[in-house]
Amino acid sequence: MDGRACNGVLVSNQWVLTAASCFPENPTGGAPTKAASAVFYKETVKIVNLVIRSDRDLALAKLEVPVGQVPPMALATTTPVVGEGVRADGYGRTATEWVPDNGENASFTVSGVSPTTVSTAAVNGHDTCKGWAGGPLVRQVGVNLELVGIHSTSWQHGCLGETETRSGSTATRTDDIADWIRQNTPRVPDPDLAIQKPVTASSSYEADGWSAKNLVDGSSSTAWSSDSSLDKNHTESLTVDLAGALNVRKLVLYPRGDGSNVGTGFPVDFTVDTTLDDPTSPDARWTKIFTEAGFPKPTSAAPLEFSLATSFGGASAGALRITGTNLSTDPNGQYRMQLAEVAVYGANTTTGKPVTTSSTQEVPSSGWSANYAVDGVRSANGTGRDGWTSGGGPADRSEWIEVSDIGGFPMTSIDLYPRADVPDGSVGFPSTFTVEGSTDGGKTWTQLANGSGMPIASAGGARRLTFPATNFSAVKVTGSGFKADQFGNYYMQLGEVEVR
Repeated sequence: MDGRACNGVLVSNQWVLTAASCFPENPTGGAPTKAASAVFYKETVKIVNLVIRSDRDLALAKLEVPVGQVPPMALATTTPVVGEGVRADGYGRTATEWVPDNGENASFTVSGVSPTTVSTAAVNGHDTCKGWAGGPLVRQVGVNLELVGIHSTSWQHGCLGETETRSGSTATRTDDIADWIRQNTPRVPDPDLAIQKPVTASSSYEADGWSAKNLVDGSSSTAWSSDSSLDKNHTESLTVDLAGALNVRKLVLYPRGDGSNVGTGFPVDFTVDTTLDDPTSPDARWTKIFTEAGFPKPTSAAPLEFSLATSFGGASAGALRITGTNLSTDPNGQYRMQLAEVAVYGANTTTGKPVTTSSTQEVPSSGWSANYAVDGVRSANGTGRDGWTSGGGPADRSEWIEVSDIGGFPMTSIDLYPRADVPDGSVGFPSTFTVEGSTDGGKTWTQLANGSGMPIASAGGARRLTFPATNFSAVKVTGSGFKADQFGNYYMQLGEVEVR
């Protein structure tokens, strides 16, 4: 930001919460007057819009694109109380360094609470320093953290180069406006893998606003229509080249939605096939993964979802073909296949989702955090994010990790990745697992799969457990039978948890 640097905290996958004082040129919000960006693990994302609170030093910064490698921070909804212990995080000056290479954190005690601010007193002798503005003030609840405020000002007592004798730091409260934050930071849905991808059709009416490219333009107000053998029932197909081997789990088809023609042209019977070959080649090998028969004519333009997980099981697809094998007639009695939009969804469901654990050692600077088990990074490989580690303990015990907010469609497997910073990946990897799913946010659990005395996953590989297609909103993995590290300590450690 024009030479200035502030901190911030991700509160949704496309929104950062920070201090309004970081954007003095934009007192009422809008597009940043001066170029601004946010950095996540060396990935720089442009800030395109600001929402400013008029009653406190707080700003929401919208990112140009959503980020998936950093889980959003949980929001506190209870007021901080005097005497409560809290933690400040940020990149900025400390008592001994001008510009540290890594993020820092410091312990504080709440010394006062006003309608819009939280005052804190340092536990370790120095206030928040220059460069900490916009960073999070958090409380620990069990093994998890939740946001109670955003750094605003301080006397900088004890900071390197400062001689101020007065002390104390002030943060802007967020607990009382958690609903406002959520309302203004909607989560961007999972990406549509078909959007703007190459599409071909067995036949296509390319006139009067109809076109095959309309199928993947991101708009359900445009449409595609086949155009052949209109006087008799026949087969029509469309193919979307996904431009890479992707895990596909859900297909969404949008019927026509124009007036009295709602649902017209939607196929009665259709199949879905995938291939890893060039879809334009006559030698492409196709695999049928889904069949629908006797589908009734849609009565609205609402999107129709079809789960591919039950028969697809997390395999890869480079292209997807939808074939209408039994077509319906339009008001003129002609057989056509017509759709407004085709959307395809896939990938891992756990990335960036909330995590809770039986115990954890939160040492991000050393590569360990519960959030690193769902950051999309399966191995360290220089990223400095090894994964999650439980606390230490005796050999004859169990530990668990839970990932929530992952529901919406059936899932059939879980992949557990070991540490990648040891030769065989075995340290901390449990040999016995129980996988449970919950549909009510973790209140009750149903066992999905288990394994006893299972072989240790190799470094860089994964141990996959499968189960019947199940729709759940949270998953818990409980492990035991850990291999001791070189110091004889027993931990449960995972590089990544993925559910499909």
